[in-house]
Amino acid sequence: MRRRSQLSELNESQSLIWVIIFLSVIISAAILIISKVYLDRTSEPIPTTPSINIQSDNFPTIQLGHYAMWGKREDESVLLIKRFNSIDNQLKNLDGTDLKELSLDGLREINKIFVTIENEGDRDEIPNNFTFMEAEITENIAQLKFSIDIPEGDNFFILATPTDGNSTINELSGIWFKKAEKDQPGLTLPNAPQSFKYETRISNTVEEKTLNLGRFDNVRGEDNSKIYSLSNEGFMYPGEDLLRNLPEPLDAPLNLANGDYQVIISLEPDLDGIDLTGDDIFLSILSTTIPQNSTEQQNIPLELAYIPIELTIEIND
Repeated sequence: MRRRSQLSELNESQSLIWVIIFLSVIISAAILIISKVYLDRTSEPIPTTPSINIQSDNFPTIQLGHYAMWGKREDESVLLIKRFNSIDNQLKNLDGTDLKELSLDGLREINKIFVTIENEGDRDEIPNNFTFMEAEITENIAQLKFSIDIPEGDNFFILATPTDGNSTINELSGIWFKKAEKDQPGLTLPNAPQSFKYETRISNTVEEKTLNLGRFDNVRGEDNSKIYSLSNEGFMYPGEDLLRNLPEPLDAPLNLANGDYQVIISLEPDLDGIDLTGDDIFLSILSTTIPQNSTEQQNIPLELAYIPIELTIEIND
């Protein structure tokens, strides 16, 4: 009986060993299969969010609004990329941080980039009708530029005061953008682009006082302001007499030929009469310091101050 019991125990031990071996094989196979699946998954490339690098030049500040950058897809639908502004010629996010790069899903779907000028408080994802610059994406790069074609030719103004009805006094207290020798415009600028107007201003560099003289669409018509002129008819060109309503510490009549005054002609946004750049200059076109001892009714040349506004977007896969 004892021998038979020992044989029975031995058989049971051998059976248990085989069960353990079988289970070990099953577990090992399962581990191998799971490991292979995991390795196969981890060997697949992980999708990355595309990014863009941003370079800009000569971007003005929008005091009463901001810029918005958009992407356009093949079906003409749009993607909001970023709202931003510019401070001291550096693009900024609306929270004030530098905008030099960003990552965003959907960048691979677009074939064009455009920039709008938006009112402050506009936070929807629909662009307004004021497209400021636009360019197609070629080899992952979009080169956007806001520029105007300035014809070759000289640009002049004269000192005169036609609105006081007297051609012998106060003649150095008015500035008009016409030629002295004939009834022709002194400027050779093209008509202002849609949603923009030209603006003239003079700045007293000693008193640090600037006067906006008016806005105009073309060089062959009057501007929209005569607040400093008197009641007689002026020239039928942009210009102003500085004979009344001057802010302190300036006193009328001004002597624009004393060497203290700079003249600037700029291009400004004009949304139903509102300039979202505020008092800042958007794009300088022409400027000069009025030479000291300049004489009346003589052509005084303006110098080209124009630098285009540029934006370069590079998309990184």
